[in-house]
Amino acid sequence: MRNAVIGAALAILFIGGLFAAARFGGTHTLKATAPVGNSGGSPTRALPPAKAAARITTSFIGRQQIGDWILECRKPRKMPRPPGGLENQPAPAPNSSPRSAKSPQANGPANEAQTVSSDSNDKKLHHVPAGFMIPRCRTSAYLPVPGDPKETFRVNFRLFGFRRLLAVFMQVPQESDPGDAIKMEVSTKTIPVPVRGCNLERCLVAESFKVKDTPSIMTTKSLVFIFPPGADGKPRPVKTSAYGLPEVLATIRRIDK
Repeated sequence: MRNAVIGAALAILFIGGLFAAARFGGTHTLKATAPVGNSGGSPTRALPPAKAAARITTSFIGRQQIGDWILECRKPRKMPRPPGGLENQPAPAPNSSPRSAKSPQANGPANEAQTVSSDSNDKKLHHVPAGFMIPRCRTSAYLPVPGDPKETFRVNFRLFGFRRLLAVFMQVPQESDPGDAIKMEVSTKTIPVPVRGCNLERCLVAESFKVKDTPSIMTTKSLVFIFPPGADGKPRPVKTSAYGLPEVLATIRRIDK
């Protein structure tokens, strides 16, 4: 019982971290390709993605455009300590997850957080490795919601978890339920990204990708997010630019390795 309570407490912290991860940093809408300079002066001509990425050092802090995407890196920081020394407690038994129960809370934040951990094959949620630093870089954009061009949804790519798995986070309008999915289509495959939980205004859609799927994302030349069918019964695709995305993801991996 005590382990289940500890697991739920850590999972709530975990889902809070997911929303924080999706929210950190500034905004960027993929409509223009004007570069973002570090000096605060007038923009200069954008460099090709490979050259722009090559100029980024592993100590970089700030925002820099790479192709049509923005790299954002914050100062290094350690993992916050759970209250009461919970990081030293054993994880709940695999079969003790309350998600298996047919209860109204089965899709709540705590259980969805555990699902993210399970889907990512990152089993060390309860044991923070010594010296662990939170991955500090991401690339993000705001894209138009299909059928409502005045509404936008946020997309973040970053490394996540102790194993530094590539992950995507989206904050979409509250029109979905936990268990629904938005499909992410790259050059060679389509990957479902499930809805993990919702607050009063937005739903968090997140997935840490399997190792076998990561190369397809890291090298893609196209990117489409496909929302569930609308009132007309047809899927709702959102096409966006993948120009510079492979280079910015490789840069994130180089900094947050």
